[in-house]
Amino acid sequence: MSTLHSQGRAILAVNAALFGAFIAYSVQRASGSEDPRLLYPLVTLGTGIGLGGALLVAEEWDVGTGDAWTLASAAWWGTAAGVAIANGRHVQPLTDRYAYGVGGGLIGLSLATFSLTRSKADEGDAVLVNSGAALGLGFGALADFFYAGDIETRTPYTGAGIGTAVGLVAGGTLATFVQVSPSRVLLIDLGAGLGAVTGAAIGSPLVFEDVTPAKTRGFVAATAGGMVLGGSIAWWLTRERSSPAPAFPSTPAPTRGHVLPYGGVIGSSATPEGAVPAYGAGLRGTW
Repeated sequence: MSTLHSQGRAILAVNAALFGAFIAYSVQRASGSEDPRLLYPLVTLGTGIGLGGALLVAEEWDVGTGDAWTLASAAWWGTAAGVAIANGRHVQPLTDRYAYGVGGGLIGLSLATFSLTRSKADEGDAVLVNSGAALGLGFGALADFFYAGDIETRTPYTGAGIGTAVGLVAGGTLATFVQVSPSRVLLIDLGAGLGAVTGAAIGSPLVFEDVTPAKTRGFVAATAGGMVLGGSIAWWLTRERSSPAPAFPSTPAPTRGHVLPYGGVIGSSATPEGAVPAYGAGLRGTW
């Protein structure tokens, strides 16, 4: 039975159209224009270009659902990383931060495209890419908090942006070398999340009163440690276990005091006409 060509066509088309609209909107905002007579035609043009490009790609190459989600994830996580880094650097004017988002999205999309030219991606690879970016965002934000020693008045844009970018690249690279099921990745993410909550609960007394940078760093370290420990435990519990070798049935040894009768062919005798079976009967066992 033949499989359908480019099963991820719809996924790729929707995300490409939205990304094209975002690029058009960003260009309009970065130009400083607020004229809706320019905005709507530009957004329509960007949407059409993104949609048309996706359909051409899906027609030329066999794009699976894993490929489509990998491309979409790389584009959107790259966009989020670019915008977060721009916010952390306080880029002015504010409209220029859209350009950082577009640049980050295009870089992520380019890296994902290059990776897919080497090998195809399945659903597990797509989930792994998203997981890497999400965990990178969390670790990056915690690292930013730890560096500043402040979780009350600081928004960790820079750490979250850099962590997202690093996690996206790490997740995409790991996806090209390992084969993993989506359910296992999600369970590991769940373990990491529960571990982070547990670590934060354990370290919460440090930030109840008389909060100092040292106490704040202790709380952040407990949260990060819980995340690592929870993810590691989930990874260990969901690992593949080798199946034991099948046991061959064996004849149990007779026990003392157990006697069984037997009878039938017990041998043969050679005669000029050929082998003649020898019949007999008796008892066997232990006394």
